[in-house]
Amino acid sequence: MGLCAVVLIGAALAGLAGLATAAHHQAADPGRPIFRPTAETSPVPQEPSSAPSGSASGAPGAVARPSRGTPSATTDPAPAEPTPVPATADNPLFVGDHELPAVTCVLPRWRSDPATARAFFEAALPCLNRAWEPVLRAANLPFNEPKLAFPTGREWHSACGSGTAEEWAAFYCGADDTVYLPFDGLQTEQYGARPGIYLSVLAHEYGHHVQRLAGVLGAAHDQRDDAGPDTVEGLRISRRIELQADCFAGMFWAAAAGRGSVSRTMLDEAVRDGAARGDDNGIAASADHGSGAHVQSWILQGARRNRTAECNTWKAPDGWVS
Repeated sequence: MGLCAVVLIGAALAGLAGLATAAHHQAADPGRPIFRPTAETSPVPQEPSSAPSGSASGAPGAVARPSRGTPSATTDPAPAEPTPVPATADNPLFVGDHELPAVTCVLPRWRSDPATARAFFEAALPCLNRAWEPVLRAANLPFNEPKLAFPTGREWHSACGSGTAEEWAAFYCGADDTVYLPFDGLQTEQYGARPGIYLSVLAHEYGHHVQRLAGVLGAAHDQRDDAGPDTVEGLRISRRIELQADCFAGMFWAAAAGRGSVSRTMLDEAVRDGAARGDDNGIAASADHGSGAHVQSWILQGARRNRTAECNTWKAPDGWVS
């Protein structure tokens, strides 16, 4: 997968019920899905499900050359280094019984100032790494932790492009493998001390990092480019990308909620917020993230099932990713 702008994943953080949210505009590259702000409440969602399918990939190792003066012999093939598999529905990530292990996160108390917010996210990142690394390794997929960046001001620049606080709250850029979390984009003046919302934003963007490591994100963007980003099918692919990141965020909640610093109240904050940030909020410019009901239902799917196969939005009926 090349270092191209299509791996830019944005997030415009949604308001709670009744709160105003920032306007959203599509990034310069029309193929980039952007995480939507939303309005009030949504109907109780139906819970989706999906089934695993696919096969893992591997490559033969090299045969060692014997030392001079010793009998000719060969060693067992060296294991191949894991690489991303460019596939969506049949990606190895969705094959088998992969669940996130329980993790205990120790996070500082949230305060709405840049230094504390940075400390909060930096403390959460190792917890996300501990949750996701064993799953990727079990699927014979590569793992590395993403970097975090905390740009200041209301206009930000990355290897994937530029944005403003009016467009994004946070985004993942695969070109530099970084989650961008600008304080001025988080809308803390609206959300206040609701750390579950901020942790959910990071968990969603980390979900895009997992997609990139697995090869799902690159394959999905290729499919979307072939279909046309603004076509019916192209927008459906964008929604499958985004709703899967929501489900992966839900899996992290299953692993972390009720332990250490991550309370069940924080999970409730994340779920309520998810219901209020769909494409049907009257703010979104295009239908590329899914309805508020489906955003919430995929978060709950991950939180209740905690299986990567259950987050396979690529096998879900179209009605579950609308």
